[in-house]
Amino acid sequence: ERATEALAALELLQQRPDIDATRIGLWALSQGGWVGPMAAVRSRGIAYLIIVSGPGRDALSLGLYPAVQLLREQGVSDAEADDAYATLRRGLTVLRAGATAQETLDVVAPLRRYPVLRKAYQLDLAGIESMRTFLAQPQWSMSAEVFLEQLDQPTLALFGERDAVVDWRESIEVYRSSFARSGNRDLTIRTFKDADHEMVSLAKPQHADAGFAYADGYIATMIDWLDARHFTNLPPH
Repeated sequence: ERATEALAALELLQQRPDIDATRIGLWALSQGGWVGPMAAVRSRGIAYLIIVSGPGRDALSLGLYPAVQLLREQGVSDAEADDAYATLRRGLTVLRAGATAQETLDVVAPLRRYPVLRKAYQLDLAGIESMRTFLAQPQWSMSAEVFLEQLDQPTLALFGERDAVVDWRESIEVYRSSFARSGNRDLTIRTFKDADHEMVSLAKPQHADAGFAYADGYIATMIDWLDARHFTNLPPH
């Protein structure tokens, strides 16, 4: 539905005489990392994509990543946090495969020693039955890579290295492999050391009245990328 809305906006812009219809692109943040590519594979009228903090896989991965980040913040080692992520994902996978709540609980039982995971995912029989209802919704199985590997538009993908919402390392791997499969060579990936999910700098003081202080280079990277591909009317420099 949101991809269809984006295409409706595109059609409206294409009808305006003050806009160059050959240079309309999509800027997409977070969940837009699904919506943007979905819209782009449906229309040749989208000239380029800028995707910020986009998920590489499905919503299930996105739902698990923050809890693993909380484990790390509480001092759990990276290896242990990764193991917890794998166990949790396997538990939800077997649930989607038709396992009973008890079977699923047996798989995720080692995670019950982490209070943060017990709270976030209700690792008991009632919680697992509730999760089954959520997993029945189609958006949980919507994977960005399905659409990324069909893109032929130039794409700029930007990630904050302190993103606690999206697994930016996984996303980068998916972007690279998807574009390699498609043969689309116009993929640019940039990361920003102190940026969070919204590209706000965690190294700078934030002032509500003055707006967000974005990561150094974030805005300039987008401008330079667009300029290099002649999607702007900037004077030569």
